[in-house]
Amino acid sequence: METETQRRKRVVGRIRRDLLERLSDDLTLLAEAGKFPETWLGPRELNRILDDTGYWLNHDDPMAPFLAPHACVSLLENALSQLASNGSSAWWRDGERFRANAGNWAEQARETANRLRRECPDAERTALYGGPDEPSVIFGSDRCTTDPVARRQINVLRQHLRAAGVPELAFASSDDDQTWVMLVWSNDASLLHSALFAAWQQAVCA
Repeated sequence: METETQRRKRVVGRIRRDLLERLSDDLTLLAEAGKFPETWLGPRELNRILDDTGYWLNHDDPMAPFLAPHACVSLLENALSQLASNGSSAWWRDGERFRANAGNWAEQARETANRLRRECPDAERTALYGGPDEPSVIFGSDRCTTDPVARRQINVLRQHLRAAGVPELAFASSDDDQTWVMLVWSNDASLLHSALFAAWQQAVCA
């Protein structure tokens, strides 16, 4: 039989899980709407932003307004960590800091594919490091919609990136389907190169 202490612990755990799930959804929506500055911030700084907007005070969960500040920060850190580790394009992680992103990554990927098609028509495939505050680019000169080897390469590449914890932000082909581009968040250029060429070799061998 469940004791009163066990029941309370179970109920509190359920409330916390529900609140964490709602917070994750809200963080995604707020980031995509541009409600956070696109700079690197820690959980405490982000919580101050939420506090200033009355997020906790006006939350529809009856427990939210009564949470202690450290509890809010803890929930926020857990939610952001989960979003970043699940490959969310709305949140990036750099150690203990997080950054909200409201960019139209699909459109940026398409524009980048067309630009690389014009500027690098002879390049077969490579990875381009975007810098500490911009997405990196992986691209290949393949017809990914009709070439089965290219499709296998891209699928294997995604597997390598997921295994390495690298979020994919967007994927697109150039208008003539001669070049594909994948935007990712990573500051490890050598990892991206290794993942790309390992995926290509596996696709060709298959």
